[in-house]
Amino acid sequence: MPARYTRKPSYQILSERIIQNIITEFFILLILLVSTQIITETVVHKYSYYSYKQTKHAFVQESNYRSHHKYIGPVFANVQKIWDIWDFASFNFLYILHHEKNFTGEKRDEFPFVFNMGLMMGVPRLRQIRVKQTRCPQKINFIDIHGKKCYPNYLPKNEFKGTYQQIDYVADAKSLQPTFVTYSGGGFPINLQFDYKGNRKLLRNLMKAGWIDSATRLFVIEFSIYFQDINMIQVLKLMFEIMPTGLVMPSAFIQGIQINSFLTLTPVTISAGAIFSIIVIYYTYVEIREIKWVGPSAYKNNFYNYVDVLFLIAAYCVLFYNVWHIVTIKDIEKVYAKNHRRYINMDKLSTGWNVYLHMLGIMNALVWLKPIRFISFHRSIQQVLAAMRVSIKSILGLCFFCLISIYAFAQLGCIAFSQSNEEYTTEFSSIVAQIRFLMNDISYTSLEDAHRVLAPFFFVVLAVVSYAIILNLFKAIYLSADSDVKKQLIINDMVIARMLQAGFKRYLCIWRKRSTAQINLTPRLRPTDKLPGISVDNRAKPTPNPSQQMKIITELRDLMAIQSENCARIENMMEIFVDIMENIEKLHHINKISTGRKN
Repeated sequence: MPARYTRKPSYQILSERIIQNIITEFFILLILLVSTQIITETVVHKYSYYSYKQTKHAFVQESNYRSHHKYIGPVFANVQKIWDIWDFASFNFLYILHHEKNFTGEKRDEFPFVFNMGLMMGVPRLRQIRVKQTRCPQKINFIDIHGKKCYPNYLPKNEFKGTYQQIDYVADAKSLQPTFVTYSGGGFPINLQFDYKGNRKLLRNLMKAGWIDSATRLFVIEFSIYFQDINMIQVLKLMFEIMPTGLVMPSAFIQGIQINSFLTLTPVTISAGAIFSIIVIYYTYVEIREIKWVGPSAYKNNFYNYVDVLFLIAAYCVLFYNVWHIVTIKDIEKVYAKNHRRYINMDKLSTGWNVYLHMLGIMNALVWLKPIRFISFHRSIQQVLAAMRVSIKSILGLCFFCLISIYAFAQLGCIAFSQSNEEYTTEFSSIVAQIRFLMNDISYTSLEDAHRVLAPFFFVVLAVVSYAIILNLFKAIYLSADSDVKKQLIINDMVIARMLQAGFKRYLCIWRKRSTAQINLTPRLRPTDKLPGISVDNRAKPTPNPSQQMKIITELRDLMAIQSENCARIENMMEIFVDIMENIEKLHHINKISTGRKN
C-alpha cells in the first residue's frame, strides 16, 4: 500500500501510534454522538404530533357551527363546490376564531385567541391564485355554452398577475403543492379582522361580488397560532384547489415550529451546541489536512470521504440556521409589537424550519454511520463488501432489467387504473405502487374494482416477474458471490482486535513513546484462486514496499517457528499416548493370564 494513502485512522495499516489515533478519534465520535442526540431532542417535542393531530381535527375534520335552527356547517374535508368554500369560511372557520368562550364564560368576539390557549399571530388572510382567460378548445357548437369564457389549467405562464377587483397581485408567500400541481407564492390577498361582524360582512360581500370564480385555481386561508405554554408556533394553510371542472379538492398544511433553538434553550443544550461546534471545526481541519496530504484525485476515490464532507455540509447548515432562527424570531416579534392587527407572514420561517429539519436528519444519520469505519475490519463486513464488488456488474444488469419491468407495468397501471385508483393517478405514483408491490404492499380489491378483466392478469404477471424472477435472481447472484468470497478472502481481524486490546491498555500512558512500525493488514484474495468477476490484473497484489515485505517475511518466519514448536509438542504427546496404550495392552494381557491360572 502506498505510504501517502491517508492521514485519517485506517485499519488497513496499523502501528502503535495509529492505534492511539484510532482510540482518540473513537472517543471524539462518542462525544459527537451524545451532543448530536441532545441537539436532535430539541426539535422533537412530545406535544408536536398531538398538537398537529388535534389542530387538524379541529379545522379539517370537525364541524363546529351550531345555530338556533340546528344548521351544521360543512366539514373542511367534505368541501366539493365553490359555494361550500364560502359556507365553511363563514360558519366553521369564523366559529373557531370568535365564538369559543374563555374560562370565565366571556365571548371572544374581538380577542385574538384560539382554543383558549393559542394566540393568533396577526390576523388571518385570504389569498387566491388566478389564471388568464384563453380560447375555448371545444369543437362542438353547443348553443347553451356559446359565449362562455374558458380558463386553462394552472401553469406559471398562465397565471394572472394584474389587478383583480381593486386588489393588486402580491408575491410574498412560499410555493404550495396541495394535490395536483405546485403553485407559486403569489396571489391576491385580503386580510380578515379580529371583529366577528366585520369578518362576516367581508365574506358576504366577497361572495356576492363573485370573488371566487372560474378563473380561480387556488384559494387559501392562512394564519399562525402561538402557544406560549410550549413555546411553539403553528403555521396553518387551509387550501382549496379548484379544478377546471368547477369541483374543489381541499387540503391542509399544518406545521409546528419551535421558538427556541439549542443555542438559547438550557445550559445543557448550549453546552452540547458549543461542543458540537468545536468538533465540526476539528473535522473541517481534518478534511483539509487530508486533501492536502493525499491530493484531490486520491481523496475523491475514498467513499468515506464523501460521508465526511456531506456531514460537514449538513452540520454547517444546522449551525447557520440556529443563528438565523434567532434573528428571524426577533424580527417577527418586532413586527408583531409594531402592529398585531395585520397579517404576519411566517413563510420564510416555515421554509427555513423545513430545511433545518432535513439537514438535521441527514446530519444525525451520517453521524451514526461514522462508527462503521471503526468496525470495518471485521470479517463479516469485509465479506459483504467483497461480495458486492465481485457481483456488482451482474447486479447492475439485473437492476436495469428491474427498472424496465417496473416502468412498463407502471405505464400499464397508469393507463388502465388511473381514473378510479388513487395509486395510479400519475406515472410517478404508479412507479411507487410497483415498488410497494415488491414489499407486499398492494390492494388487489382496488385493482379489481377498477378493471375486473385486466386486474387478475396484471396482478399475476407482476407477481411472477417481481418474485419469481427479479428477487430470486438478485439473491442467487449475491449468494453465489458471497459463497466464493467467504472461502477465498484473507482477513486479519483477530490480529487487529489483539492490537486494539493492547492499545486500550496502554492508551493513558502519555509519557510512553509510541512505536511507528507499521503492519499491512489489507484484506486480499488468495493469489492462487480466481473468482468470477475478478481478473488477474484486478486481484489484490502484495505491497511493493521492500521494507514491509521484509517485515511480513520475518513475521511469517516467526510464525512458522512457533508452528514447528507446536508440531514438536504434538509429536511428543503422541509418543506418550502410544506408550500409554502399550502399557494398557500389557496390563490387559497380564490380567488375562492370571485369570486363566485361577480357573
